Amino acid sequence: MSTAFSADDTTTQGGVLSASAQDAFAAELSRLSASSGLGNRDKLVRLLGLLLCVAGGVVVLLAYQGATGASDLRDQMELLVLAIFGLLLGVVGIGIHVAISMQRFLRFWLLRLVHEQRDLAGGR
Repeated sequence: MSTAFSADDTTTQGGVLSASAQDAFAAELSRLSASSGLGNRDKLVRLLGLLLCVAGGVVVLLAYQGATGASDLRDQMELLVLAIFGLLLGVVGIGIHVAISMQRFLRFWLLRLVHEQRDLAGGR
């Protein structure tokens, strides 16, 4: 699809698209059927990350509750290991959530970069 752009349509200083280039970018996104929503796999992985984070918090709270009632130091150490495992679950869950969020951001950033480069090359 070849689109002719005028000199006013090129990117302005600072890398911001002009109004007509933004309209062309929005039209290109709709032509590619790129939605702002997440795909099924991305939704499931993001949900898994959030569930791991919540499960880690629950494990930490249960370990704390058990450690406050334990009088023997060995029992408290077992519960400390369980609490560290809960913290690890939470960190992994947050990492998964951040990774999916960054993936979504970078996907649209790459689409915009390709569109800007095509705009600068004369609409080819």
